Amino acid sequence: MLYDTVAEVHTQSTSHAGYKKVAMILKSEFYGIPRQFVQEFCKCCPTCELARPQICRPAPRLIIEKEFMHRIQVDLIDMRNSPDGNYNYICHVVDHFSKYHILFPLKSKTPREVALMLEERVLAYVGLPRIFQSDNGKEFVNLILKRLFDQWGGDTLFVNGRAPRSQFPGCVKNGNKVIRDKLRKLKIDSGLNDESSFPWASWLPKVMYAMNIVHSETTKLSPFEVVFGMITRGNILAGARTGVMDEEELPGGNTDKDTENVWFVSQTCYGIIKFINKFNY
Repeated sequence: MLYDTVAEVHTQSTSHAGYKKVAMILKSEFYGIPRQFVQEFCKCCPTCELARPQICRPAPRLIIEKEFMHRIQVDLIDMRNSPDGNYNYICHVVDHFSKYHILFPLKSKTPREVALMLEERVLAYVGLPRIFQSDNGKEFVNLILKRLFDQWGGDTLFVNGRAPRSQFPGCVKNGNKVIRDKLRKLKIDSGLNDESSFPWASWLPKVMYAMNIVHSETTKLSPFEVVFGMITRGNILAGARTGVMDEEELPGGNTDKDTENVWFVSQTCYGIIKFINKFNY
């Protein structure tokens, strides 16, 4: 009886109106019909389900790069709420192909300082990218930055803003979250949790290293392995007994005596082969 009453009001009296209108009519004519029952009935009505517009958002467009430094994205992390001396920003550069991160502090986000530090910390080490992308506004990619790249003799394409329906902007934005999280944990470990200012600029090399040795789900390798073709070493000199060693004491290193032995063996083998060939002919 309850079902039939609600169905009649919803389908015939109100022509599939929303549950609020249906509940209002039922309340004026009947007593004791739960509002929640009316809401669930209208929600599960097959006709209403078919008539409801289906919102289908297009899938994000994947940007696939096939080489290192083909596309990089640059973003700035605002640290003015906890400055480290004169430093107020973190410049975050990430390569799309390898997911390799480069971090360095900035005193300001003026075009001249950004261009100078990009030349010092990025171009000097890994060269020019094919595509330089930033969504920090058109003032970020300016004449000074373009002149700098021109001086390096490249044909870099500058892209302002994020590509529509692209997953790439999430790469650098997610990286920003990781950077903040690691800095927060370093702050706690250093006993500076209650301090507004902390030496985050000096911690950036450790954060950068930590991010570049973590395996990526996309490449199944760490960014360090993709870029340098090798895994990182836990110690600079494996098996070193002291911090400073002589060349002859290096584990696995070649001494002058080792070089002499290799030369002697090679000359002996050469003499034997020459002797055998003499009799063969």
